[in-house]
Amino acid sequence: MDKIRLPAIRGKQANRIFYSSSIPMAVLVDEWFLNSEPASDRAQRPAIPGHIKAINHYILENIEEYVLGCLTFAISEEASFSTLSDLGSLQIGFIELDKGRVLHSLDGQHRFRALVQAIKVNPSLKMQSIGIQIYVEKDLAKKKQMFSDMNATPRKVAKGLNISFDNRDPFGRAAKELVKIHPILKDRTEMFASRVNTHSNDIYSLSSIQDTLKKLHVGSVGRVKNIDKFTDEKILGKGIVFFDALYESRSEFSSALESTQKLKKFRTTTILFNSTTLRVIAGAYYLMEQDWAGTETDFQSEFCRRFTEIDFRVNSKIFVKSGFISRNSSTPNARNQQVSSGTQALFHALLKL
Repeated sequence: MDKIRLPAIRGKQANRIFYSSSIPMAVLVDEWFLNSEPASDRAQRPAIPGHIKAINHYILENIEEYVLGCLTFAISEEASFSTLSDLGSLQIGFIELDKGRVLHSLDGQHRFRALVQAIKVNPSLKMQSIGIQIYVEKDLAKKKQMFSDMNATPRKVAKGLNISFDNRDPFGRAAKELVKIHPILKDRTEMFASRVNTHSNDIYSLSSIQDTLKKLHVGSVGRVKNIDKFTDEKILGKGIVFFDALYESRSEFSSALESTQKLKKFRTTTILFNSTTLRVIAGAYYLMEQDWAGTETDFQSEFCRRFTEIDFRVNSKIFVKSGFISRNSSTPNARNQQVSSGTQALFHALLKL
């Protein structure tokens, strides 16, 4: 077949004609479609293999529920279009694409290539379709500008908002349950932004709670590799025990819950209410628990006893010396190296008490 005929809507955006349609995924593996755009004539960045792999994994792992945005291309000349209905600002009909026509990818190349790989693993995907948008633009420089414009305006979704809406990650699910029931977190958690506003009544952010739960299971430098082995109940249970330890061993938490003014004052005199510090505490908790595994010591009681003695003031020698905080600063350094140093410093301080 030398042509592809698709139902489409023809419209105009700025001074460009564009077509909106849906294309069968079987066409994505067509040699013409795969090799349409010459490497020397590209209108966007080179593909990133790791990003393709991540999307491919997402598709195959969520074959019944995956969601992918439309693929966007540019062509140099208008396509053949037969109108069925003219609504003035747009027309409904059929678009015909010659297989010799060059399609310049403007957005979605990683989704496209991930789908091609996924189809090879699961051929049933050929029976599905994906939305496409095709702009008419002859000038290559303008096509590149279109790519730049498309990537300049989107705003990245805040991590906290993503966690609030995502129901696949067990650590995210456990974090959302934990903030509903624990006295430190209930009605005192920033659910959407990644950071807590200094004037807010919230204590920690949801994204920091999720990170904390991960660190309680793999430490500050470990990675969650096989997520299927972590159950919601196990993650939530450990989170409750950890935050119980904080609440029982540090009177600052009960004081902060009683008075907003006290919370605001604590934020200038201690680093205890900083989300980065929370991650450091969780990492040190993990190391201490691993160190004492197999002993007859009541770990939880011993941790609470020692944790009570730790200096979390803004000039704490433990954290200033490690580089985790700068003198007189209530904002810890959030880079991985400083977080790791702060975790080790806290861990060794706990062992000495």
